[in-house]
Amino acid sequence: MGLSMLGWYAQGVGALEKADADEFVSRARAGVIEAARRHVEATKGDDPATRFVEILRSLFAGDGAWVKDRETDKPPADGKKLGGWEERKTHEFTDIVPARSASFVGWVDDRYLYLDKDASYAAVRGFAQRGGIPFGIKPRALWKALALSGVSLTDPERNDTTAWICGKSARVVQVPRATVFEGERDE
Repeated sequence: MGLSMLGWYAQGVGALEKADADEFVSRARAGVIEAARRHVEATKGDDPATRFVEILRSLFAGDGAWVKDRETDKPPADGKKLGGWEERKTHEFTDIVPARSASFVGWVDDRYLYLDKDASYAAVRGFAQRGGIPFGIKPRALWKALALSGVSLTDPERNDTTAWICGKSARVVQVPRATVFEGERDE
């Protein structure tokens, strides 16, 4: 709109003819769009939602985060695939237990991660601090960024949702598994 106004003004004061003003506006608009496209491409990983998901993905890949089954509160059936779980021999049994250095971040089912807001934020922020990765966003702003970007499913007028976790209602950040775990498809 600003460029159009400038073109009309230039015509009005006699600085440009209509054809020249139209060409100026067209070229300027294309330049602004190209600059915006390049800016988005250059800063793609800098938005909080993307940064959070990337760090969470790294935590799982490096066995630094673990989740429980949403219904049983026990290791998920595919827990070793998700990361953060290890086999530990105790006497004559082998148990699946959280990795010693892993942080609990929430629960999981076949389709979604249900992130505990406090635990997942602390795990991601701690990993970022240890790795010197900029992550200065506050929790409330992060949940809003995840909701606005479409990464998380939310209740109306909220930045989180209610889910049944082990038979109880809990406020969580619900994220499709495919968003965090590469190789999974969102169905």
